[in-house]
Amino acid sequence: MIDRRSRVGYTKNKMQKETMKNTEPADGAYSLSDFYLAAYLICSGMELLRTDRAKPNRVVFVLADSQQRPGLIQDFYSRKARIDPLAYKDTIANLKSLIHGFKAGGVAYDA
Repeated sequence: MIDRRSRVGYTKNKMQKETMKNTEPADGAYSLSDFYLAAYLICSGMELLRTDRAKPNRVVFVLADSQQRPGLIQDFYSRKARIDPLAYKDTIANLKSLIHGFKAGGVAYDA
């Protein structure tokens, strides 16, 4: 079966949705709730500042902003990202630990 979505259109649409979900606080930080994008950005060198509970079932990751962020996000959604797979796996495991500790009544992460 032929995929009717063009890869370019799909990537552009995904980037637009991500831009709407994310916020840029005035303190030089970047907030997002996309778990796997947050793991990728952290693996790419952006620092996790804290996690916040936005809604009962949503955690917001607050990262130190970087001039490279827009390019990193573009690479992630266009499938051009190049990071160490084991580092990505470890970052995912660490973020899951933060989230599950947070859900179990733990304290939000704050660097």
